Amino acid sequence: AIPPVNPSAIQWYFNSMLIEEHNKSNKYIFCCGKQSLTILDVQHSDAGIYEITVGSSSINITLNIYVEAALLNKNGIVTIKETGENVTFNCTADGINTPKIIWRRNGQFLFN
Repeated sequence: AIPPVNPSAIQWYFNSMLIEEHNKSNKYIFCCGKQSLTILDVQHSDAGIYEITVGSSSINITLNIYVEAALLNKNGIVTIKETGENVTFNCTADGINTPKIIWRRNGQFLFN
């Protein structure tokens, strides 16, 4: 049998900062004698390296958070009054990594 670990010997870190030191908002919940860590209401800012140390042993865990790109303007109707007028289409999108906007006309890709 594996002997129980003293919870005071277990430390959790987020990006090299001791989690207990910046847990004033109760974002983190420890369970099972600090052998388990739960992160509440995960946000982009929670991505990074988590580390658990027990005595002189440690394990790093990388948390990546992926978010789909979102279109910020969704008006899909443009009306022109007369042929020969100019028309401008605008697209604004947001995401953790800047989304690549691709334009197509009748299924064919348009390039600058």
